[in-house]
Amino acid sequence: IISISESIWTAEKGRLMKNLFHTVQDVLYLSKPYWKNHKKFTLSFIIICAFLPGLTTIGSILYQQTILDQLTKNKSLQDIFLSTIWILLFMYLPLIVDDLFDTLISVPTLEKIESEIKRDIYQKAKETDYVYFDTPEFYDNFAWTINERAAKANESWKIIIRFFSIIVTLFSVSSLIIMQDFIIIILNIVMLTANMY
Repeated sequence: IISISESIWTAEKGRLMKNLFHTVQDVLYLSKPYWKNHKKFTLSFIIICAFLPGLTTIGSILYQQTILDQLTKNKSLQDIFLSTIWILLFMYLPLIVDDLFDTLISVPTLEKIESEIKRDIYQKAKETDYVYFDTPEFYDNFAWTINERAAKANESWKIIIRFFSIIVTLFSVSSLIIMQDFIIIILNIVMLTANMY
């Protein structure tokens, strides 16, 4: 029974790894248009979208720690208020930068990439023999590709950004937790667990 369960687990693990590898390949293939003609935008987008959530998370942790420290050290209400203002600025400034980047640069560039993806599809259609367009199956696939290709590229792009964001946030939170008091560690683990849920 043990050997059978071990062989089943090994087969299942192999299948999961194979699926994961294919999924990663699909995501990278679908997000290729973002790298193709817009490398600078892509890199800046990854950096901004990966690091800003990490800064906000660090700000929320520092906020808790500072307030607890000042309360235990019997600081004046004015000191606590000023510290709160500075930390809230530290927390919300990245969100403002993210919104500005999104409005001024990201949205227009993403629309441009979407139009480039559709233009590539139409270019391929021009090179295709028109006989195929009389086939309902081919035409359905063509129409589906026009509607869905850009959307799927955008979804895969969001997966990549989310991946980098999670890595940076986990690294920054782990670094801060290592340097914190035991009570703060418990509080952060509870908040992080709630956030992940």
